[in-house]
Amino acid sequence: MYDSGSVDAVTYDERTLRVEVFDNRTREMVWSGWTRKLSSRPTEPVEVQKAVSRILSKFPSTGS
Repeated sequence: MYDSGSVDAVTYDERTLRVEVFDNRTREMVWSGWTRKLSSRPTEPVEVQKAVSRILSKFPSTGS
């Protein structure tokens, strides 16, 4: 006999934010960074700004 027991289900959205940097002369992508977040509520603009800052903090230095 099968015991159905109880099951809890949670619904969430997976959100991905990607920043791509292109060389203006060649039109080729030279760098990309991304982050992913699981959430069941709307994303606030300040959260997006912080995520972009975290992504861009990994952008390589030009060395100048």
